Parts: sequence; structure tokens; C-alpha cells
Amino acid sequence: MNLARAFSAMVALAIVACLFAIVALGQAIRSADADVVVRAHGSLATVALRIASVYSTQILPLQSDLSVAISAKTIDGYGRRVVAATIGDNEGVDGGLYLSASGLLADAPQRVGSRRERVAIADLARRTLAAKRPQFATIALPIGAVVAVDAAPLADGAGVAWARERISASALHGGQTQRLLIAAAAASTVGLALLGGWIVWTIRRDARRVLVAIAELEREPGAVVDIPSGDFGAIAAAVQTMAGHRAHAEAVALQSERTAQRSERLAAIGRLAANAAHEIRNPLNALRLQVALLRRRGGETFAASTAQIGGEIERLDAVVGGMLAAGTDGAIPERPVDLHVVCRRAITVLELDARARGRTIELISGTPETLVTGDEGRLMQLAINMLANAIDASPAGGNVTMTIDAGPVLRIRDGGGGIEAGALAHIFEPFFTTKPSGTGLGLAIAHEIARAHGARIDVATVPGSTEFRVDFRGQQHD
Repeated sequence: MNLARAFSAMVALAIVACLFAIVALGQAIRSADADVVVRAHGSLATVALRIASVYSTQILPLQSDLSVAISAKTIDGYGRRVVAATIGDNEGVDGGLYLSASGLLADAPQRVGSRRERVAIADLARRTLAAKRPQFATIALPIGAVVAVDAAPLADGAGVAWARERISASALHGGQTQRLLIAAAAASTVGLALLGGWIVWTIRRDARRVLVAIAELEREPGAVVDIPSGDFGAIAAAVQTMAGHRAHAEAVALQSERTAQRSERLAAIGRLAANAAHEIRNPLNALRLQVALLRRRGGETFAASTAQIGGEIERLDAVVGGMLAAGTDGAIPERPVDLHVVCRRAITVLELDARARGRTIELISGTPETLVTGDEGRLMQLAINMLANAIDASPAGGNVTMTIDAGPVLRIRDGGGGIEAGALAHIFEPFFTTKPSGTGLGLAIAHEIARAHGARIDVATVPGSTEFRVDFRGQQHD
């Protein structure tokens, strides 16, 4: 038994049953609505004829007795009382007169306030005068209700008498709809219950056959067993390969455990580095203060020496910042950051050290697209780490360029000897370094900062030059 086919059949049958129920419901509602409207028109025709009769016996003789014509205003006032009295106990029924010379008059007990109804009554009156016999009309309203109107010609042929009744949506098909919905739901429930019972019986039968086949395979893995076709057969066949999959899963779990242990060790080293960095930063600040005092007191005498010492202090401070970043974790704020400002500040930190070592730094911004979103401090650390790496890689007299391209994309190019192929795959790993005095944290921290900002770092290296590209296009922060 194929479960997909079984449930597809169940859904198809349920849909067919619902369609039949909807069609039957629609037919029943239309029939019920028609009955309600027909009954309304039957009673309204009687009321309209009664109003026409009263008009002929009371208002027409009055007009003939007077020497002057009765005004429309007088007919309206007198006629409203006559119409209200004529309607009597017909609750919810209104009526009135329509005269060819004056239009709609004597509408009572309620005035006809709806423009749609006034226009419809006038049209019905004109059709009645033309036909010279009673006519009727049904006016649909936007709220689902309808208005039934019947008209009868007056004896003098100068107008018609009319009667109307507003039939609400609930009066049309409310109770009938509820009964039909209950009947349709009951029929659908019975049908689905029968179908569900058949599916459950079939599933239980095939499940028993699968259990018997699995027991035989446990006793003799190579045995030929009788298994059902379809989904349950696939389950039974999968048991034969379960042992191999289990061995593979155990190997993967062991590898994952080793990876987790390595990650824990790296995290511990990162925390240790951050604690050490906090302890180192205080002496560095004291050294920076003493160098500043020495520069002011010594003047030009110690200018070169203090500049070199200051550059080394700033370089150490940058390393300490990197160690702090290695131990920092948290969400990246969504704030605009100008890459041009970040690069300028990074150059300011490392420029004295670069000059003392005979390197030059050049910033090129050839695009107005210099804004990214993120943490300015971390992006500053990224720029410092990558710029320091480029300065270290460049020979004496070499030039390091920082370029901001459209995207934006930050490119850092050095004039060093390039990166060996064997080392290229490991340059972003923590504590991996090819420099005798390197910590192996600079590029690893830069890579993590870029990843946290939704950016990607690419490397292009040839003998004599290496370029790192930080691509901020399509940022998606973790």
C-alpha cells in the first residue's frame, strides 16, 4: 500500500464531497431565497392594490369637489395619513404614491431615503403606467439584503400606488444555511471516517508484515523475506543497510566531538588572551604618557627616538586591541560607518611605525560608496590588523595601498614576496603565522570581524604582491 496514493485518494474524495455539498447548498439557498421573495411580492401586491383603491375612493372625489386643484404638498400630507392607515398591521411594509406630474409622494410610514430605491420605484412606476397593470421589482442592496416593491395603477391613470418591504440577509437564507451546513458536515464526517478506517486497517496489516520481515532479517541478515510493496517495503529494505549507516554516524559523531573540543580550547585561549591584553594595556598607557613627557622636555633632541618609541607603543596597542577582540563576542549594531574614516584612523595609528621601518602608506578612495553598517570599533580593528600585516609583508622602501572601490570593497595591497600555496589555506586560522615574531591572531581576528559584519575576505597573491579584498556587498549580520 503506498501511503501517498492513499492520502491523495482521501483528499480527492473529501474535495469531491465538499464540492457536492457546496453545489447542493447553493441550490437550496437560491430556492429558499426565491420562496421568501415570492411570498413578499404576493403580500405587497395586495397592499399596493388597497392603496390604489383608497386613493380612488377618497382623494379623487376630494379633487373633483374642490374648485381648485389640490397641490402636491397637500396630497403628500393627506396621502401619508391615508397610506399609513391603509397598510395597517403589515409590519415592515411601507407604501406611497407616484404621480406623473409630481413624482414620489405620500411615502409612509417611512420616507424613502435611499437614492437607489427612489430611482427603482420611479422606474417601476413608469413601467406600470405603460403596461396599465400591476408590476413588481426586486432591488439588491450591497449588504446582502433585498427590497421587494409592487405597484398598481391608479384609477385616473395619472400615477401608481406602490408598496415595499426590506428583506434582510438573515431572513433570506440564515436558518436554512445553518441546517444545510450541519447536514453537509455530518455527511463529510461519515465519509471521511469510513475512508480513514479503511486506511488504518491497511496500514496495520502492512505494518505487521514489515515486523515479521525485520524479525527474520535479525535472525538471518541474508534471508529472502516477504515484504509488502510501497512505503512499508522501503522501510523494511532500509533495515538491511542500517548497520553501515550506524557505523558512519558514529564516526561522524566522534569527529564532531573532536571539533567541539578544539573549539572549546580555542575559546579558552581567546579568553586568556583577552585577560592578558587588559593587563598589558595599563603599562602601555603609562609608557605612552612618559614618551609624551619626554618629547615635550627633550624637544628636537629626542624627536626621532620618541617618534620611534611612540610608533612601537601604538603597534603594541594595536596588538592588544586584537587580543581583546579575540575574546569579544556579541551582536553587531546596525549603525552607518564610513570606511574612509576607518582607514584614515588605522593609518594614523600605524603611520609612524611604518615610516620608522621605511614603508609608506597610501589611501585611495575612488568611489562615493564608502558607507557600511556595523561596529566602527571592530571595523577599525579589522583595518589595523590587515594594514599591519601588509606593512610586515612589505620590504624596506615598499608601499602599501588601501583602496576603497564601489560596492563598497576595501582592498589592501602590499609589495611583499607573496604567500606560499601551502600556507594560503591556513592564513585565517588562529595562531597560524609564518613570521618569527607573529602571534597568528591578526588575520584570524580580521576574518571573524568581517564574517560578523556579513562581509567576505578574498586573497589574491603573486610573487611580489598580495592583495586582500574585503567585500561588504550584500551584508547580512549574524
